[in-house]
Amino acid sequence: MDQLERWDPLRLLGEEVGRMFERLGGASWRTVRPFPTMNVYERGHRFLILAELPGVDPGSIEVSVAGDTLTIRGERRRDERVSDDQYRRQERPFGQWERSVTLPESVLANEVSADIENGVLRIELPKAVKPRPQQIPVTARSGKSSSATTRHRALEPPQSASASQLMRPALPAGETPNIASAVGPDESLS
Repeated sequence: MDQLERWDPLRLLGEEVGRMFERLGGASWRTVRPFPTMNVYERGHRFLILAELPGVDPGSIEVSVAGDTLTIRGERRRDERVSDDQYRRQERPFGQWERSVTLPESVLANEVSADIENGVLRIELPKAVKPRPQQIPVTARSGKSSSATTRHRALEPPQSASASQLMRPALPAGETPNIASAVGPDESLS
């Protein structure tokens, strides 16, 4: 014999409010999970991402990488064989979607690969090589090795240019310098 269920007005109110939200297209009382759900793994010199995409046409999936951010876009189409009035419960989302994930490190975008099998998208992302400090060898020039001489020599112009060449302004081709105009009326050339 069936047991009678005790009448609980608060439970009935909660169920009715939940149905109202579902009819309006909003979320029910449950937490909305991001779509697609995914796992991110680190395997040596690469990251591996598995994303669940059941019912998504592989041709609608776009994968892009910018620095340390992976973005997946796509569309899950609604089953056109079922009309709105036939649904009694609809939990599988449909329509366009996008999901971005920040990775712990930058990756080599030109070497990323993606494939899908049985509704699971598999993305392999090789890590970018971290720049290492590089030692720069310092060579000694021939000549006097006195530290005082070296300090003064570092401040001197290169030997290929004379001091007068470094002080002289460049003139357009074919022009000669007019020294008289460069000297003011109260100044002398001596």
